[in-house]
Amino acid sequence: MVALYHGDMKPNANEFLTDFVNECITLSENGIYINSIKCHFKLSMLICDTPAKAYILAIKGHSGYFSCTKCNIEGDMTNRVLYFIDTENLHKRSDNSFRNKIQPEHHIGTSILLKIPNFDIIDNVPIDYMHCLLLGGTKSFLCNKLYGWIYGKPPYKLRARDVNKISERLLRLKSHIPCEFSRKTRPINECKRYKASEFRLFLLYTGPIVLKDIISSKMYNNFIVLSLASSILISHYYSCYENYISYAHDLFKHFIINSQKLYGPQFISHNVHNFLHLSDCVRLFGSLDNFSAFIFENYMQDLKNKIRKSSHVLEQVVRRIIEEKNVRESVTQSVNTPIKFSMEYNKGPLIEGCTSPQYKKYETINYCIHISKEADRFIELTDKTIVEVKNFCCYENCKILLGYEYKRYKDFYTKPCLSGLFDIHYIRKVDSLLKMWPITYINKKLIVLIHNNQYISFPMLHL
Repeated sequence: MVALYHGDMKPNANEFLTDFVNECITLSENGIYINSIKCHFKLSMLICDTPAKAYILAIKGHSGYFSCTKCNIEGDMTNRVLYFIDTENLHKRSDNSFRNKIQPEHHIGTSILLKIPNFDIIDNVPIDYMHCLLLGGTKSFLCNKLYGWIYGKPPYKLRARDVNKISERLLRLKSHIPCEFSRKTRPINECKRYKASEFRLFLLYTGPIVLKDIISSKMYNNFIVLSLASSILISHYYSCYENYISYAHDLFKHFIINSQKLYGPQFISHNVHNFLHLSDCVRLFGSLDNFSAFIFENYMQDLKNKIRKSSHVLEQVVRRIIEEKNVRESVTQSVNTPIKFSMEYNKGPLIEGCTSPQYKKYETINYCIHISKEADRFIELTDKTIVEVKNFCCYENCKILLGYEYKRYKDFYTKPCLSGLFDIHYIRKVDSLLKMWPITYINKKLIVLIHNNQYISFPMLHL
């Protein structure tokens, strides 16, 4: 933890961050010793939502005409709504231009963070997709009071029967959501209370299914463009390659241009405009999850749980943190086994040569396969074969898996490109013959959802 405050109003940002900045300067100049080895220190990034970023950088907030932290675009305002429609003439900010206040309208003061050595005030403060893309853009589709599909106004607002149909589809998908998702699907009319993880689930996986054939084809295709662009930058695989990153940027640009036609220029808010800068952040730091606020937002709950009474709030939090630190140092940490079989039983399906022990559950650091739950038993092997796992057992003293083979037979969508290019397909079982594969053949877990009694497989991106 860097700093913590409690009170009726925010403290002065520069005073609040003084100790942090001084420590960064000391560490940058002298390095830090870890296990008697001197290591160089450099502040990699600061992750903030838009209001916090404006607060610590001493710049205009999201309602300002010159509020973008990545480029010099000037916003326009109609009916008291600020929007940023330009997608081409974007002059990027630089660390030098920020320090010299080349665009004075962007600044409201001078941030103490500028004193940190080797810290690029533009590049090292990336855009957090949790607030920008999920709680910003995706939530607007559903909840915006003007053009939201659920809480907007005609002609954007969906009919009540269509809203109910989407909710029914979401509830049918609930049992197909893997255990890696902390929150399952719930009715769409509760979208105002959705958490960021629920908007991510909707944007990447369930939305393309439940919206199909309900919203207009133009709106649906536009949503798919956003979903695909987001999938590329969230994926740890695709975000490693420049051609995919560039394609995602082009998709975001296409999305913004089309959204202006569908919803009007007021749709292009500060958050939506920032979609154009996500690709640059990914080039610097990798997948969007490498610099998201999810982990920090989750920690907020831990901080709240440390408070037992209304007085001396800061003291309570600090004492609990110190106590936990002392406990961690005094207790020997158990080593986590990267692979673990559990829930042994003896009534699973077997084929010739296979023997017990049998297991229902197989866990790795990144995912869990559970044969008792349909949502948790679809995997992809190293040769791209899709398998529905039915048992874990032994063959000649080696752990193997038994399952049914599935094949891809059709793309789920064809615009803006064939979905199969990004491993999104309709799939079906090849036959009812149980087959076996070595455990080492497992490549990754899949999320398989159902639409019109057909299975659609998606790669699980956020792991």
